[in-house]
Order: sequence, then C-alpha cells, then structure tokens
Amino acid sequence: MRAPGRRQSASVRAMKIDRISTFIVDSGLWKNWLFVKVETDEGLHGWGEAFTEAGRERAIAAEVDAFGRRLIGQDPLLIRRHVAELQVNAASRRRSLEFCSALSGIEIALWDLAGKAMGQPVHALLGGRHRDRIRVYSNCHDGRVSTPEEWAALCSRMVARGFAAVKIYPVWRPVVTRHDEDEAVAIVAAVRHAVGPDIDLMLDLSRSLTPVQAVRMAARLE
Repeated sequence: MRAPGRRQSASVRAMKIDRISTFIVDSGLWKNWLFVKVETDEGLHGWGEAFTEAGRERAIAAEVDAFGRRLIGQDPLLIRRHVAELQVNAASRRRSLEFCSALSGIEIALWDLAGKAMGQPVHALLGGRHRDRIRVYSNCHDGRVSTPEEWAALCSRMVARGFAAVKIYPVWRPVVTRHDEDEAVAIVAAVRHAVGPDIDLMLDLSRSLTPVQAVRMAARLE
C-alpha cells in the first residue's frame, strides 16, 4: 500500500496502447495467416493470430484496424473490459466471422502482452496449468489434395513426423450427393489403411450433411 502523500512512481503507471498492426503472411496454402501486434507506450508488445478464410484476410485485417482505433490510449491490461465493450459497441452482439476473428486476434495479443508485463506465462494469469503435457493432432489439409490416394499420402507424411492423430476433410461441397458420400467413404478408407489402426482419425464434415445423411454416413464409415 502506498504511503499517504507519496507520489506513484512512473515505473508503475498504467501502460497505454500505442499501436495495433496487422501482418498478412503467405502460408503457401489455400489461405494466408493474419498476425496481430499490439504495442504500448512502455515498449512492451504482444502477438496474436486471427483465424482467416481464403479471400477474407484483408476484410479481417480491416476489422482489426477499426478496433485498434477504438483501443489506442487504453490500458492493455483491461482485457475483459475491452472484449466486452467491443462486443457491444462495435457490433451490438451481431457478430460476423470477420468480427470474431479480429477480436480473437487482438485478445490473444493482449494476453501475450499481459504475460510479459507480469513476467508470467499466460496460463498462470488464467489460474495455472491443468496438465504438464497435451496431445496434439495434425490438421491435414494443404488445399491441394482431393483423391483418396492424395489424402492417404498426406496423412502418412504427418504420421511420419510423429503425430498420433490426424484430421481430414472428406466432404467440402455445400450440397452432398450420394456420389460425394461414396467419395468421402473411399477417402476415409484409404487414410485408415495408410496410417494403420493405432492412429486416431477425425473427420471435419464442414457442416454439409443433413441429419439423415449424417446417420447414413456414420453407418457406412463404421
């Protein structure tokens, strides 16, 4: 507690957000990465990553820039306040993909900055780690594979790198025909044969199946 009448030192005065910048990076895949950098007047900075979709990276970056203008001069450690106010004031809770992606990229950068300011890993600021090790999977999609053989080869390469679980995307079309179902089953069969029985296999069906199709597809895959 500060002694009465004693002035607060400059070293503990509140930091202010000085700049928020975006960086679109060519990933070499079907969509680009978007990184967010939050800088303060104290010289500290934090990095975040915003989720992107192909062709929408610049729109998400524009959203980050718009949010940044609202946050300049604000205390970067008031993370919950900033997130809540942007959700209400910037979109009236009507959130688009661009809004959610931009907001998450900024929030991640603010937490990174907060960890540096406190000299702690971010998990310590969120209540401490729950486990010492986590299992990860390979998100197997390079934007080029389409045939069962190509999917099998891609997943095999990921398993060779040490991943014990892979996720694939056998269905992409918004309207799935019986031929598309046949193709999806063939992809899953080829991948399972290639990686063996001990590798966990996850399917992202891109919200494309009706309930009836989902039941039928699950039975065929089983």
